Amino acid sequence: GALTGRVTIARYGDEGPRRVTIELGEPLYHTAVQAHDHGQTLRALGTLAKEGARYSLQTPRDVTVEDE
Repeated sequence: GALTGRVTIARYGDEGPRRVTIELGEPLYHTAVQAHDHGQTLRALGTLAKEGARYSLQTPRDVTVEDE
């Protein structure tokens, strides 16, 4: 199957920051790791799902890296 990896990002909203996990396939997982290494912001759209006390982003799309 396709290679995948899990990343954890911070989501900032009205209630403050929350940690959100995202499953990404290659090459997006590699892109996310590089963004982290370079102190860049990773942005993604998708469906935010609560799983117990945790959140995950389902069906991530429009994943981009931004310099800040």
